[in-house]
Amino acid sequence: MIKKIVLTGGPGSGKTETIKYLDRYYKDLGYNVILIEESATYLINKGIKPFGDNALKMNDFEELILKMQFNNEDIINRWLKMLKIDNTLIICDRSVIDPLSFMDLKDYQEILNKHLNIQNNYLELLNRYDLVINLVGSKEYYTKENNKARTESASEALEKGIKNLQFYLGHNNLHIVLPQKTIEEKANLVINIINNNLQDYREKRQEKYLINIENSDLNKLQSISKKMHITQDYLVNEYNYEERIRKVEYQDNIIYYHSVYKLEDNNIIKILEEEIKLDKYLELLKRKDNNYNTIEKDRYYFTYEDEYLYLDVLDNLSILEINGLEDYYVKIPPYLEVLKKVTDDKNYYNKCLARRK
Repeated sequence: MIKKIVLTGGPGSGKTETIKYLDRYYKDLGYNVILIEESATYLINKGIKPFGDNALKMNDFEELILKMQFNNEDIINRWLKMLKIDNTLIICDRSVIDPLSFMDLKDYQEILNKHLNIQNNYLELLNRYDLVINLVGSKEYYTKENNKARTESASEALEKGIKNLQFYLGHNNLHIVLPQKTIEEKANLVINIINNNLQDYREKRQEKYLINIENSDLNKLQSISKKMHITQDYLVNEYNYEERIRKVEYQDNIIYYHSVYKLEDNNIIKILEEEIKLDKYLELLKRKDNNYNTIEKDRYYFTYEDEYLYLDVLDNLSILEINGLEDYYVKIPPYLEVLKKVTDDKNYYNKCLARRK
């Protein structure tokens, strides 16, 4: 088992101190823990920076950050394969996604393709991490004392944190940790999230609500969310499992998924979930189950307090989904009007909605 975990958030949100706790905690449990330090802080402390004397242009600085981040991650990945080391947690203080806070997506992709010879698109890079935990900062606890590379005011740091989080919307496993009174409390919440993700069977709770989109504040939703288009097809499966493929589109970025699930004691158990290339997607599409229509939907990813939510908008209905742990208290954003809860109503499962009449 090798898990790649990202801690991200605004400056001064507690990432570095939390990572120290994680390092001690998981080493004591017998895990091989590898920490990948924040590239920007490393470069700035070496005098390579986008401000002051000999300042680099911001895009040039972000190019160096990306090069360093990719190199660090790739070296660790290669080393683990060389020695066949297992039972490892790779914990990254930020990732290759964070530079998007300082450049537009077009410039980001150009740097990857032309300067770093990396052909993966944004969606593929977003999901190279198994788990992303976003730490939310607080003006009350913000300080520059523990990081000489930090220049932002408390207000600027919070704004950067909000902006940075937007680029992680759409990740398949994103969690939010709000400010706490002590770093120990924040670290314990992060540990709880990681422990749940390390289990063979994750205690996952998914709540679904039918939304009246006409009476909801769609402008508010669009201003804080990331919209992706999903094309979903179900496949014929000889084991009577639920097997599906998805095409996910965001601007000019496309990613493909293949998933297999089985129903066991009224629980949906994931057998397989993998990112695939276009050729395999087209090959699997030949097994399309003609008893089911293709589902076309717009998905809006967004956050509310410490919740990560998405709203699926189909032709004739809209469904809000909230994922959390078993003991999680669900909070509905006030700008969405709920018609009814449909968590246990199979009529609102995607496969039921796709079935031909």
